[in-house]
Amino acid sequence: MQGELPDLKQTRKLVQQGLALLYEQHQPGKALPLLQQAQQLGYSDESGLSGLAQCLLMQNQLDAAMEVYQTLLDQGAFTVAIGQNMGLLLVRRRQYRAALKLLERACSLNKDPMTSHQLSQTMSATRELLDSQGDIDDIFNRHIKSGLSLLRRLPPAQLADAGQTGADGCAVIVEDREHPWLEHALRNVTHFLPDNWKLLVVHGTANAGFVRDLLQQCGLAGVTDLHVLAQTTNINRVSYSALLKSAAFWQRIPAERALIFQTDCMLLGRGLEAFYDWDYVGAPWNDFHTPQGVGNGGLSLRNVTVMQAITENFTKQSPPTEMEDVFFARMLHAHQSDLPCVSGLASRQVALDFALECRLQDQPDPARPLGLHQAWRFFPEQMVSGWFSHVLEQYRI
Repeated sequence: MQGELPDLKQTRKLVQQGLALLYEQHQPGKALPLLQQAQQLGYSDESGLSGLAQCLLMQNQLDAAMEVYQTLLDQGAFTVAIGQNMGLLLVRRRQYRAALKLLERACSLNKDPMTSHQLSQTMSATRELLDSQGDIDDIFNRHIKSGLSLLRRLPPAQLADAGQTGADGCAVIVEDREHPWLEHALRNVTHFLPDNWKLLVVHGTANAGFVRDLLQQCGLAGVTDLHVLAQTTNINRVSYSALLKSAAFWQRIPAERALIFQTDCMLLGRGLEAFYDWDYVGAPWNDFHTPQGVGNGGLSLRNVTVMQAITENFTKQSPPTEMEDVFFARMLHAHQSDLPCVSGLASRQVALDFALECRLQDQPDPARPLGLHQAWRFFPEQMVSGWFSHVLEQYRI
């Protein structure tokens, strides 16, 4: 069942052909499929990815372009053009603070007077937008403030004790920063977990004290399994994916099913049990990496045995830059019959009921799901406010 990555000669040839079409013949539409194929085969050279991002921008595939630029950043690549283009994309998303950081970094590297003028104008306009509209994440920050004021008054969640076996599930978060949203994520998720669930926090060495103090404040210190990462620097998307694509990660989870969550996730109520039969369910995507278009891993419910089997048999087939959720979804779709699956990958409708991340091109805006991952960045503020009001009411019950 195991396999190796394709010959790099093939991917280099695809990149060379794609870049020639893009820069020499000015045909981004023809260059795009070649550069996309090279990326899917594992080619992660800066020139190929930069060309791919440029093609996606020219084809108005803005979210996909942002993903490629983020991959470049995760690999340590940064140029004035990357900073400028990512900054403009973030401005469109109303993520003004993140945009300003990238634009300022680009400005510090730039030596071209015309580009300096463009960057200066963009930064000035972005600061004006930040002052007049506020950053999109301010919506979530306000909710966290309201939510914590209620959650801190509630009794600690009743979880299975640390080290106990036989739990029905385990909520798992990987966080190596002293993240201001971590307390909310821990309190919100554990509040809505079913009975006989556990909590596992995977943290770094630098934030170990912060995590332990926070768990003590939340009343979760005695019921939380902890694992310290060997890696001491900040985890990025590539290293996070590498961690989840390792069999060792899933071997540490002391339950048959896992709820993977992150600091920018939240549950809107109880009801995880309705999704127990699926081996993997997460918010649906617009990019159909599988026919189902499922599912985002930031908030996802997974069969631990199946995830471990996938890592043991197929991780070698995954390019280093492939995001872990795309990898698991692809493998579940392609190799379900080879795996110890129950029901496999959830359907698109089931995924819609489970969680939301972005607005979908093929679906009307849905009713309230069980959970959210960054949804306040993509859905109308009125709809998001309704979801947030609902969860505040759930805390009062």
